[in-house]
Amino acid sequence: LRNLEARCIQEHAPPCTAVCPLHVDVRGVLSALARDDFDRALALASRRLPLPGIIARICEQPCRDACHRRDLGGALAIAALERACVDFGKPRPRPRVPRRGKRIAVVGGGLSGTIAASDLALKGYSVTLYEASERLGGSLWNVDQNVLPRDLLTAELNAALRDVEVLLNTPVDGAALADLCGEYDALYLG
Repeated sequence: LRNLEARCIQEHAPPCTAVCPLHVDVRGVLSALARDDFDRALALASRRLPLPGIIARICEQPCRDACHRRDLGGALAIAALERACVDFGKPRPRPRVPRRGKRIAVVGGGLSGTIAASDLALKGYSVTLYEASERLGGSLWNVDQNVLPRDLLTAELNAALRDVEVLLNTPVDGAALADLCGEYDALYLG
């Protein structure tokens, strides 16, 4: 076991972190959880996980295939541990930076557009999100309710977009897209 652990810390990210598309600090999260410090574990996970309550429930867990423990009785269920962080940890308020005076339009209120709008707003940009349908989340609404409860989905999307102007039922076609390009400093197509 010590030989396996030594391979995990030799100047490289652990395999689980390396294969994670978001590079979550799995060792840090597990270390905090081992100390029953759910608040710290959530803070570490949230550094890389946008919308942690949602992502922890829909993650495909590529980390499990890379986990050294899979040969020693089974890979760690990181997504389940991340869900525990969300369920039992208190989220820290995210720091806000001064406004930059730049305006950005985000077209599409699915997962990609929501994350982009939230991150840009946190970085000080004035963001307007245009969504063609009557609700945010896009294909997230197709996920089984037992996996992704609707109240959690709605709450997490609303919290992420608290500093974003959201325009629902506002489709953006070719002509409107050209208008947005002239009206905003930047445009993100989600």
